[in-house]
Amino acid sequence: MKILKKLFLPCIILGAAAAELTLYTLLGQCFSFGIALALTALPLVPFLFYGFARISPPGTRRRICNLIGAALLSADCYFMIVTACLGVLLLCGLPLRYANVLLLTDLSVCGVSIAIGMLSARRIRTVHYRVKLPNVKNCKIVFFSDLHLGDFCTDRHLRKVVDAIRAEKPDLVLYGGDLIDMDMPKAAKAARCAAILSEIGPMLACEGNHDLNDPDAAGRKDFLSKAGIRMLYDESIVDEATSLHITARKSIKQKRQSAKALYRKESQILLDHDPKGASEALAAGFPLVLCGHTHKGQTFPGNLIRRFFTPYFYGKYEENGKTVITTGGCGSTGLPLRLFVTNEIVAISLFSDN
Repeated sequence: MKILKKLFLPCIILGAAAAELTLYTLLGQCFSFGIALALTALPLVPFLFYGFARISPPGTRRRICNLIGAALLSADCYFMIVTACLGVLLLCGLPLRYANVLLLTDLSVCGVSIAIGMLSARRIRTVHYRVKLPNVKNCKIVFFSDLHLGDFCTDRHLRKVVDAIRAEKPDLVLYGGDLIDMDMPKAAKAARCAAILSEIGPMLACEGNHDLNDPDAAGRKDFLSKAGIRMLYDESIVDEATSLHITARKSIKQKRQSAKALYRKESQILLDHDPKGASEALAAGFPLVLCGHTHKGQTFPGNLIRRFFTPYFYGKYEENGKTVITTGGCGSTGLPLRLFVTNEIVAISLFSDN
């Protein structure tokens, strides 16, 4: 596994270089090589917009750069993958006289992949698990994560998430972080999102890495209050309705207490956005750890690649009588694109031997 991690970045660089070389060769057959050279640089444009969005302060300029960069970057990913595959065909002897057909095929496959991915991103499914915990009353909790509220998350999508949660009639709802994407939505949209989320009822939550993007602490606090979300920062609370002892950690990007320092003998559930901290939590003694962050790779081929490099990547893991559940999330960072990966909420039925 360590060898794979070391080889991953060089392979990505070689693949991108191969795609650029193939693109230049194909364009050179259709245009002059001067035009081909200029067009070959186009796949680099999304990185300029997206990078500028990352370093810009919150505001309209940042929002526009994020919109353009995220959209182009998603298209760029599929375009480069298909182009690299065409390069392999050329190496295998495919005649260059088909260059115009290959370019059209490249763009078509890219467009179809994005269209299917965006249609898939509209779906919400419910995943069910059963987990045994010590000294727990039989109850049902719903866990969801990674909404990434912003320009790409529509009111309609948020309504689907809320309706799916309410359909489960849970005793408790927990949220796993990354409420926002780049920064808080504008005031009007933020008010609508808070109103929709408030229909779920009171929620307990941990923060995610994207929640740190917006420096407007006062605006975020007001939004959480209106949405009925109580964010816990390295804190524990006993839920009155279920008597469950819930602990939530700060983002892994923050200075935070160790899992061992947070653990108590009555601890039952730990919310930790990034599953990288799950092994530490299990070692500390937490019987159930709930995580998000990975998006299950969000889209192809990320769903295949990231599982090799991320511990507790997705699903339910049981170790020595303890459980980790990582959800694929119910939103997208950047363009709402989920090819072969579906948005989800998680319904967990808790029970004990008693």
